[in-house]
Amino acid sequence: MTSIRLFLLALAFLSFAILTGAADHYVATSGSAQGNGSLEHPWDLQTALDQPASVKPGDTIWVRGGTYHTSTIAGFVNKLNGTASKPIIVRNYNGERASIDGHGTDFGLAIYGSYTWFWGLEVLDSTTLRISTGTARTNAVGVGVYGPGIKCINMVVHDTTQGFSGYNASPDSEYYGNLSYYNGFVGTDRNHGHGMYFQNNTGTKVVADNFVGDNADEGIQIYGSGNANLNGFRITGNTVYNNDSWPTPHYQYNVVIGGGRTRRDIEYMENYSYLPPAAASGLVMLGAYSPGEDIKIQDNVFVGGEQPVVVSEQAGPVSFTGNTVYGGKTALRLLSLILDTGESLSSYAWDNNTYYDLSSYHFYEGTLKNGSPSGINQPFADWQASTHFDAHSKYNATAPKGTWVYVRRNRYEAKRANITIYNWSLSAKVPVDLSSVLRAGDNFVIQDAQNFYGPPVARGTYTGTPVIVPMIGLVKATPVGFAAPAHTAPEFGTFVVLPAGPPRTSPRKSPQ
Repeated sequence: MTSIRLFLLALAFLSFAILTGAADHYVATSGSAQGNGSLEHPWDLQTALDQPASVKPGDTIWVRGGTYHTSTIAGFVNKLNGTASKPIIVRNYNGERASIDGHGTDFGLAIYGSYTWFWGLEVLDSTTLRISTGTARTNAVGVGVYGPGIKCINMVVHDTTQGFSGYNASPDSEYYGNLSYYNGFVGTDRNHGHGMYFQNNTGTKVVADNFVGDNADEGIQIYGSGNANLNGFRITGNTVYNNDSWPTPHYQYNVVIGGGRTRRDIEYMENYSYLPPAAASGLVMLGAYSPGEDIKIQDNVFVGGEQPVVVSEQAGPVSFTGNTVYGGKTALRLLSLILDTGESLSSYAWDNNTYYDLSSYHFYEGTLKNGSPSGINQPFADWQASTHFDAHSKYNATAPKGTWVYVRRNRYEAKRANITIYNWSLSAKVPVDLSSVLRAGDNFVIQDAQNFYGPPVARGTYTGTPVIVPMIGLVKATPVGFAAPAHTAPEFGTFVVLPAGPPRTSPRKSPQ
């Protein structure tokens, strides 16, 4: 029934595209402004992004494989304007590797315009000098979004100054299924540059099912000064790991949500964070630097670092439920809860969590006084008594065992999914159930998200039985200008399931 429903949905969408006259156009590294956008006479990339008269809302611009450079200091600048019901799609053609190299420019891709989907493109900067004599950046910003209704789907952004950026000028934008790694540079004071950096005032920003790891400073930063707003975020299904791992590991925030003049309407759900449990630095910070309002923190996994998770300065309502938290022996504490002056726990719902706690000081409960937290560290029973939280939660004074496997099916591409594995038993191989993604007879490959353009780590024809994913012998991609940091395997693995061979579906097919 599911396959019939998907076929009918795709047929209906394709019929709608034909009735409305949606067209395909083409871009190639050999294209030019004198082309007509056909497969035989393609445009150059910037000409297509300038929206020639023949490009209408609902059209698709196919980008052929190859590396795209521009001599314009601004980099490639999008000026395409679709509509909410008829976005323009800019997508790599037939699975070809279409790469934008921002070497010598300000941006790999600066997205102005509106209601345009960028899909399957690679953005990088090949600049090898990534050590600054000050705090000035050394390479191009990867993808900057400055228009409404933009989507960045299944892109790969790496080795830029900052992976993705989206501020108030980009309401109702979506960042889905992307890989963002090795972005940033080394300054004289510290590492700079994040995998993703967002602010938002109106509408909603969706940040979902991305792999964000090994960036120079932070993974996902949702942050602003007192002049900025952090309103309306849906942060779901992301895997974040080992940010600030190079040139030497000094782990920082995998995720931080903090600051801003206003901070409200935030959902942080089903995300997976990993820092080595043996590490004594790094954390996830949800709320900080200024008073916030409501946040929903549900069904996440927080692992490792100095303390796996901190919830700070949220007036509420706050929901912290269904989460799994593990702090290793070198952790300062398992988690911290810090209130701003005048805030109370009356609007907090905090229960049905699972804790694995080897930390020194366990749970911290405090209140800001003169800008600094004042509070106490407590074992679990005292935490329960003082907060009246976690009445139905499970507490373990041991490390976890076995494996935790999470499979997230891609909403935009059939037979594609993300796999996140916590392999506490350090097994050489882990069986993964892909029945939610593949059907018997489907040919597939599995790529290591930490070496996405490397050879597959597994491939075959799906039989309906669990697929074996290797957790040893994995080779990590190398950042431009630096040696590769250590792979997270065998303790932690990040993988992408793809159909074998290039996809040959219409780009105008609805999300699955």
